[in-house]
Amino acid sequence: PDLRYCQLSGEIPSSLGNITSLQSIQMNYNSLNGTLPDAIRQIFSLQTLYLEANQLSGTIPDIFGGLPSIAYLGFANNQFTGTLPRSASRPFAMLDVNGNRLTGAIPDEIWTRG
Repeated sequence: PDLRYCQLSGEIPSSLGNITSLQSIQMNYNSLNGTLPDAIRQIFSLQTLYLEANQLSGTIPDIFGGLPSIAYLGFANNQFTGTLPRSASRPFAMLDVNGNRLTGAIPDEIWTRG
């Protein structure tokens, strides 16, 4: 669903993972907080996940290995900490994590298309 600029607040519910046919989640430019739920890994058809410009925090969970179609990830301008998860070590059409508090190196695999 396209829920950009909707003045949403609170945490992203884990029940979002029950909607397994979603291809796109766009909830950028809201006031969402808390962590990114692991349940997102259950949305196998997910291709786009845009969560920029919220107040999400904690580490980015290691969920991308279970999302074979994911190509566009927008996590910019949140409060994520730690390193990129191991499953993010693959090429994406778009990966934006600027404006967070991430540490560590960006894996070389991200820049190589297979």
